[in-house]
Amino acid sequence: MMFRKRLRRTMEWTSARRAQREEDSQDSRTEALPVEKGDLAAMTLSALALFLPIALLVLVVMVLVAGIWFWI
Repeated sequence: MMFRKRLRRTMEWTSARRAQREEDSQDSRTEALPVEKGDLAAMTLSALALFLPIALLVLVVMVLVAGIWFWI
């Protein structure tokens, strides 16, 4: 091969860079973010604000379909 040394050096550099990147990503995944006192309540309220209207809409549609089914 014409560029054997260059290819070997590039492969070593790439593998070292990949190993460093994997190590950095593992550190960031295992590092926990601190949770403040009101964060859990805020997350619960935001989840309710998101899912409750959707659930009510689905329930109303189900009741209307059942009402039409029994009315006919």
